[in-house]
Amino acid sequence: MAKRIECGCGPANAIRERLRDNAIVDDGRFSDRTLHLVRQADITVALVGEHPSRSGEANSVTDIGLPAGQLDVLRAIAAIGKPLVVAVFTGRPLDLGEVLDLADAVLIAWHPGVEAGPALIETLFGDRAPGGRLPMTFPRSVGHLPTGTHARPTGRPIAAADDPVIGRYLDALVLPRFPFGWGLTYTTFNYAPIYLSSNEMPLVGGSIEVSVDVTNSGTRPGR
Repeated sequence: MAKRIECGCGPANAIRERLRDNAIVDDGRFSDRTLHLVRQADITVALVGEHPSRSGEANSVTDIGLPAGQLDVLRAIAAIGKPLVVAVFTGRPLDLGEVLDLADAVLIAWHPGVEAGPALIETLFGDRAPGGRLPMTFPRSVGHLPTGTHARPTGRPIAAADDPVIGRYLDALVLPRFPFGWGLTYTTFNYAPIYLSSNEMPLVGGSIEVSVDVTNSGTRPGR
């Protein structure tokens, strides 16, 4: 399933150029045809999310899930049992709880520019490793808003998150779905303990150097 994109550098044209006759591109307007094509494919890459016109100032929404109908199609695709990769185009953090359950992999593409197609395909096919990290927190639901990296909206302690009596929510964990800075790539890293050049800083004109050794522990390049 793919969005209809007129630009020659869009995802549809990019995947056709990459896979030639081995790619089946569908714009998803007719879900019965989409499901028929999914049954023929070895793997499905579903492009979902918000249109750019729904982002920006004066475009607030009360439901931060996928726009109407998209989750229904994803459920039907996932039920077929073929591997499913979901690329999400968005201008805001979304509630992706069920999407994460349905998909084998999820890539947040935001609202990319004119080279969206090649960038997406190169990332999905492993030519380039995902390097971006989330610049904002993805909440578990709209009920978790507002949320932030440092400021907490209530006085309930984090340690009580799993306690049904004093936890902040009776029906959900308090922790966000993905915190600020979250992101995976095609390799893994090991982080050594943080080292401080000094345990004390002079009151005037002082500084402390903080360093840590980071080791690529996987088999692929990464940063």
